Amino acid sequence: MDCSEPPNGAGLTDRPDAFAFMPADEWLSFNCEVYGVMTELDEPGTTCGPGYVRFSNGSKVDLLSIAQQCHLEAREEWRDIIIDRVLDQFIRLSALDEIEHESFSMFDLRVRLVADDPVDHAVFGALGARPFASGITQLLTVDQTGGIRSVAEKEIDDLGWDVEEAWQSAWAQTTSLEQPDEINLIDVGGADVIHVFGERVFTSSLIGVLEDLIGPILRNGALVAVPHGHSLIVHPIVDDAVFVALEAMIPITRRMYRLGPAPVSPHLYWLSDGELHCVPTYFGRDGIEAYPPPSLDAVLSRLA
Repeated sequence: MDCSEPPNGAGLTDRPDAFAFMPADEWLSFNCEVYGVMTELDEPGTTCGPGYVRFSNGSKVDLLSIAQQCHLEAREEWRDIIIDRVLDQFIRLSALDEIEHESFSMFDLRVRLVADDPVDHAVFGALGARPFASGITQLLTVDQTGGIRSVAEKEIDDLGWDVEEAWQSAWAQTTSLEQPDEINLIDVGGADVIHVFGERVFTSSLIGVLEDLIGPILRNGALVAVPHGHSLIVHPIVDDAVFVALEAMIPITRRMYRLGPAPVSPHLYWLSDGELHCVPTYFGRDGIEAYPPPSLDAVLSRLA
């Protein structure tokens, strides 16, 4: 494809600062592939711009994470990556408008927690999804005979319901009707962690009523992991056993997140006074690394 005349008049020279990791020739090649894929799609009203694709319904797909993946892969892999990720968004966004759904009541609503993946932001925007915590998004869903599906806020509006009341009802039904199947205490070699597990994907959404499930969480709070929709991992912070729990929970959480199903977050969180604070975790050169927020760092220093 001749990229000197890109479709819809988009200029290839306008490289956003966030894409500076791509040299000029690589940026050109990346856009060639994007334009090629979108030309094949041949969807009227779809436009390409520097770093994004906008569909005819106004939804926008940010290409940053796709470009980052392409940058790390061989050039011949790019087209398949772009097709998989951009067209997946197109199909999912189109489905929001085209699928006919069975009727439901406000009492059928639930809240599901999912990973806040940038590539899903266009779909999240179309649905009216809301942030839950750093790296985690909450979706309004309904459980029907055909399975669990997301419900767009526009659909709630079209039914004549109040959107805020629908969210409140969804949380009320989730926390009162959903129940875990198992709650197990696990010794990780000098510290205990609690594993809350359920066959239902809404088990992770019970994090808001965690104390009802495992008992009181005291003033130091608790380390919490939300690896996927079916599990919560918890260590109430009481003494210096928290350091053992921290070191054990990082690889456990990352493995569970990677294996799924329904991955939510690979990181740990500090639950304190009802608020979830992200504790980013990584495997560094010197082993496991965690970066607690200042308030948690003060708690850990006191217990060291």
